[in-house]
Amino acid sequence: MDETLQVTGLSHFEAQVSDVILNEQRDVRLVFRPKLVRHDDAPQAKLNGRFVRQKRHKRGAPWQDLESFNLRTMKAGEEVQIYLDADALFKLLEELKKLYGLPLDWSSNTSKEYDVLEKDSVYIATGREKQLLEELVDREGEKIWDLLDELKPGLVETVALHKQHAVRQKAVEEFEQHVRDSDWDENEWQAFFQSNEWIFGHNLIFQFVTKLANQGHVGGTTVSGKGAQRTDMVVNTEATARFTVLVDIKRPDTRLLGKIYRNKVYSLGEDVIGGASQLQSYCRTWVTEGSRQEENAAELLQAGISTYEPRGILVVGNLAELDHPNKRATFQLYRRNLHNPELITYDELLGRARFTLRLEEQE
Repeated sequence: MDETLQVTGLSHFEAQVSDVILNEQRDVRLVFRPKLVRHDDAPQAKLNGRFVRQKRHKRGAPWQDLESFNLRTMKAGEEVQIYLDADALFKLLEELKKLYGLPLDWSSNTSKEYDVLEKDSVYIATGREKQLLEELVDREGEKIWDLLDELKPGLVETVALHKQHAVRQKAVEEFEQHVRDSDWDENEWQAFFQSNEWIFGHNLIFQFVTKLANQGHVGGTTVSGKGAQRTDMVVNTEATARFTVLVDIKRPDTRLLGKIYRNKVYSLGEDVIGGASQLQSYCRTWVTEGSRQEENAAELLQAGISTYEPRGILVVGNLAELDHPNKRATFQLYRRNLHNPELITYDELLGRARFTLRLEEQE
């Protein structure tokens, strides 16, 4: 969702608002084109709008409206449908909340930007108001947040949560794009997950985990040393007692299954079997060597983190590959009967991240 709404006055009773993109593919998209209107007899009914299909000739080219269809030419029995999926419809609902929060403060040939600072309201910060706010921030520095909290308790927290939500939403969009394009290698995915720990926020049995070390060395040296076996991340569960968990990351286009074996059963993908075996080895080495080394043991003891048969998590592949019931059965039966590590796919992580965003939007 856009954080800034552009409003351009058309007359003393109409103003055009920037398009809301509801669904976009490579060369075709659907937008909602809102227009603010003044109704003296119904001041709350201040919004008109229409859905517009747009197309472009190539990526980077400007979007153009498709030729409109005249409903008067329709014959009996004909119909026109515009389908909105759940994400597009929810986005339209959220944008309508913003639009109805806009004040009718414009005239012909004027243009303003409206910045959304709170989830359920819109606040204007343009012209002299914006300049005064900037001067106040420069003069008061960090004290400005205490002053704001005194004037309106909870405002600072609300703004911070809104910004956090916006950052997370961009991260999910980036996540979705690179899963779809499969253009990142394992190191790039590792860096992404380390920068967005909230996506990996809890494991498959809903114990929250936090990062203990990047590129953790599990044997032959300290956690942050060089050489020896190295997993992508060492994390720990968060509770009264804390335990280590090892994470290894493959690519989203890694094959989950191989060829059909016999009797409706498929062989498992080479990197799935290899990755699981590798992670099992890492977990064992961490128990027998890494966690017992003097420096590591002291650091873990100070942090209150214990190691007893650490669980492993392998991030690998995409369930979209499983396009037949026999494929889904082979993979699910394998991972449900695999004691360690747990297997989670990229689309499952993406679905969890979207769910986290929806929970934030409902708060």
